Amino acid sequence: MPSLQVLADRLMTILPPDGSQMLHDDARTLLGRAIEAPVEGETYFSVLAKLEVDGEIKRARGPGGAVRLAKPRAPTPVTPERRHHEHRLMPSLQRYLESRFWRRLELPDEAYWTVIDTSTGGAQDGQWRRCDFTGIAILPRVVIAGTDLDLYTFELKATDSGNVAAVDEAEAQTRGSNYGYLVWHVPDRSLVAARLNTVERECQRKGVGLILFSDPQDLDSFDHRMTPKRQATDARSVDHFLVKWRCLSTAITKPTSCAMAANPSGACAGDSMAIGWECRAF
Repeated sequence: MPSLQVLADRLMTILPPDGSQMLHDDARTLLGRAIEAPVEGETYFSVLAKLEVDGEIKRARGPGGAVRLAKPRAPTPVTPERRHHEHRLMPSLQRYLESRFWRRLELPDEAYWTVIDTSTGGAQDGQWRRCDFTGIAILPRVVIAGTDLDLYTFELKATDSGNVAAVDEAEAQTRGSNYGYLVWHVPDRSLVAARLNTVERECQRKGVGLILFSDPQDLDSFDHRMTPKRQATDARSVDHFLVKWRCLSTAITKPTSCAMAANPSGACAGDSMAIGWECRAF
């Protein structure tokens, strides 16, 4: 366990810089994540006592209690080089989904994975229904004829757009998919600590996955914070989703033809697969 001084320094970077309050449970949880170890209640309140004596923090009374900075400080501005609009983040997320994400799924060797940009496809018939990317995992069965198909939806948000509404948006997209993710660009987590905790709680409550990344150029910066809950979306809804967003122009009738195709590029062969459909063999 780090010293009280180290813990105190970490807590000072976690508390909202604008002086807003943070519940003790939230602050202790975030402190534990920062040091990658549980922080006992006694240790946490010893840290608070030290900071209070130093005049760095103030405690708030009430149910559960809260803490805030005694002297709010201006947040460190995100430089133009680090602030990106969502459209500029899209290529980075696509590279990550195509080259890294599928490795976490532990799919069998005969499975295929493809990523489709659905940010502009299809018709928008309601609020929060168009995801930025759709990932499709095709899993041919070995004994029983047929295949299984899992659909993953990804909603990308820039630094200033990550909030509870973004979680609702990602959840709404699971009406036609099996797994929903919110992907949030956060160059400096200390600047969004309070908001991040709220977003994580909502993701857990609604079964939405959460991926954070700090550097669009560094795929190693993508961090899976929350694992999504599998949604029992029926096959017809999944099929409707694919057709509606024009991911496919024809039905998938022989996905195993992808595995049998001797194509060095990893692309599917055969007219049974839709135009533009690209499968990647593992």
